Amino acid sequence: MKLLKTLTVALLAAAGLIGTASAQVTIIHVAGSTAFRGATAIAIVDALCGTAPTANGIGGGSSTGTTTVYAAFATSGKNISNDNFQIYANGYIGATDPNPGHDTAATIIVESSWTGSLSGVTDLVAGISAAQFLDETNANVIAAVNANPMAPGTYVGPNGVTGMLIASPAGFHSANNEPVEMAMSDSLKTTISKELATGTLSSTGIGTYKGATGMAALSTACNASNVVDAGTANFAGGNGDVAIVPFEWVLGAASPAYTSVTNMTQEAARALFQTGEVSQSFFTGGSTTADFANYIYLTGRNEDSGTRIGALAESQFGVTGNPVQFQIGDGSTVYTPIQKFPANSTLNTEPQISWAPAGHSGYAGGSNVAFALEYVDPGTSLTFASGKNSNNSGASYFVGYLGITDALSAISGHTTNATALSYNGIPFSYTGVENGSYTFWTREHCYRLTAHNGDTYGNTIDAIADLLYAVDTDATYSGSTGVVTHNYNNGAYTATASCPGLFDALNVNRSTTEGLPVTN
Repeated sequence: MKLLKTLTVALLAAAGLIGTASAQVTIIHVAGSTAFRGATAIAIVDALCGTAPTANGIGGGSSTGTTTVYAAFATSGKNISNDNFQIYANGYIGATDPNPGHDTAATIIVESSWTGSLSGVTDLVAGISAAQFLDETNANVIAAVNANPMAPGTYVGPNGVTGMLIASPAGFHSANNEPVEMAMSDSLKTTISKELATGTLSSTGIGTYKGATGMAALSTACNASNVVDAGTANFAGGNGDVAIVPFEWVLGAASPAYTSVTNMTQEAARALFQTGEVSQSFFTGGSTTADFANYIYLTGRNEDSGTRIGALAESQFGVTGNPVQFQIGDGSTVYTPIQKFPANSTLNTEPQISWAPAGHSGYAGGSNVAFALEYVDPGTSLTFASGKNSNNSGASYFVGYLGITDALSAISGHTTNATALSYNGIPFSYTGVENGSYTFWTREHCYRLTAHNGDTYGNTIDAIADLLYAVDTDATYSGSTGVVTHNYNNGAYTATASCPGLFDALNVNRSTTEGLPVTN
């Protein structure tokens, strides 16, 4: 991996795409949790700006030696919180300084591709990924990065319009064979290993797969001792995670407004994972014609997702079972027909790994689930290609589980909006998570390999993890101004209405294993 980096840098310098002074540039690839991408991006910027956590917030310096970070995002209109493809540098990239004398050439470039927790950890241990990453040698990417210098605390231009890159296929690395050095995961590596073990290799007799002989070996590798929580002993490394990440059940849009289902229980969630659909009576306890004619169907994430793992564990269905989920169109532009997710669907970044049962898989990203729930409307004509219950003679409604950012998108993004559901009678709130009354959450991990102990890769990743743990889980981002406000309180925070729901402090206890009881 280090040889690849050295050769890459030498080739870039020879091509004139980076200055010879950048010969020691380190390129770090980050993959994993989509639900946590906003906070992680803030921590990346802070780390590259040379900030470090202290007892009273952030301060000090680091070997990055810069106060300005340059960045670009793959999708027009996206920003630090919600774009799936991002690139950051602790100086300008390319052969020419766009602001002569203002800054230095980058020595560290961080490229992120938010693919889901399971695939992020799998790619980390496999040493190579099929995920897309923005290409730091592409002229359009270089121009977009250098056009967006960011000082600490200002992360995107007003309304997210500065430094955006509308990425064509050429804007990404042409061969999807990049290494992954850092993985963000909503799930414990032990849990990821258990779910991965239930998959199969789509090619029979494949033998060695990315350094592991078969699925069992790949699963074991994800839980090996060389996969560690990043960070230093006084911060994330000593704590063993970087934050708490909450989730929310969301009911799909309906016109006229549908008010019969307002609460998701643990039992209802488990039943939905078991069969993919239940009658309205399961929620209401009623016996009217509508209670037996209306049905609720489940949609959700694919096997890559830590959000999915958290939902499976919290419902007590379990992460090794075979859930049933429905696909509502393509999760991007079309919201019909409806069908069980196709059998043998593959992972985003590990296309040879699949799960056989129909309905087992789901959407590749939380934004896809949000789109489906935002636009599907039982008041319109919905077509089922398969899976509709024969007793469903009334309306068909849909529910799904989402990270808080994607849930807010589904709830507020359309004229006929989706609706947040309470969980076990408690509506989501930051205070509810802190005091233990709202239990649909997991712990966020930042993983790296021990092979990078003490080198630039490891030190930078440790700084990102420490900043997440001590500062940036409670940072408040404004999409309209591009400003991030930090809430310093010695690593312990009180959630507020403006907090994005990512915080480390709790007034209750819970095992690191997902789905176990919350205790005092």
